[in-house]
Amino acid sequence: MHPELTVGVMFQQRTRPVIQKIRSLLADGVLGDIQRYVCHATSWFRTDQYYQSGGWRASWGGEGGGVLINQCPHALDMLWWLFGDPSSIWADCQFGKWHDIEVEDDVTARLAYANGLSGVFLASTGEVPGRNRLEISGTQGLLKMEEGADHLRFIRNEIAGDQALRTLKGKPETWDITIPIKGKPGGHPEMMTNFGAGIRGEASLIAPLSDGLGSLQLANGMLLSTWKKTEIEPSVSAQEYADFLFPLRAKSSFDPLANQTQRTYDLPTPA
Repeated sequence: MHPELTVGVMFQQRTRPVIQKIRSLLADGVLGDIQRYVCHATSWFRTDQYYQSGGWRASWGGEGGGVLINQCPHALDMLWWLFGDPSSIWADCQFGKWHDIEVEDDVTARLAYANGLSGVFLASTGEVPGRNRLEISGTQGLLKMEEGADHLRFIRNEIAGDQALRTLKGKPETWDITIPIKGKPGGHPEMMTNFGAGIRGEASLIAPLSDGLGSLQLANGMLLSTWKKTEIEPSVSAQEYADFLFPLRAKSSFDPLANQTQRTYDLPTPA
């Protein structure tokens, strides 16, 4: 290792004002006790021509995965940055469901957390128009983020849900609140500026290298849960994941010297 090196990850979504506002609202307890989130990452529609444009695409040998590792690292990092590590993951990854590929192009996952929070994550490259959306339910109300919107929608409970269910005969009244989002748009330039400041010792990195493990463990956990057909703890060992991945890579249709189109869909068995 080289402790003198500064290494970061390009998770530029962390600089978006809307994501920062959500993180602030959660930290301030505005939503009360968080009960559930549902994250849609299904606007990543890809055609067959996209996958055929390079032999490395959508192969275990070339990319090492599909929609999770290619299109969804930023969405997964957002979930990890907002909610932390789950205690368990159950997932149903579909391999070549919509395209003639060998990796996952459709994912449905359930994440459970030690504090009682539950999450649902949906991803696909076969849905159109699809959506990128995050909804967070808490005892104080429901927060909604739509991709591209310049505001958050907060449907706030007049009486907290955990109190209402014990004291009222029906649903509490709600207020429909629009939370405007202001500030610089964020993105790659802000990340690079922060990285330069980090090298000079003038600022902490927005996304240090160690943070890259969060989204990676979520993606790996979803795949491993599918392969093992069971709910798993996300902090699996690298060797356990490799026991499933490496046989797939050995049988992969990817050939660095030729753009092969023949694919295999066999699931591996651990060595």
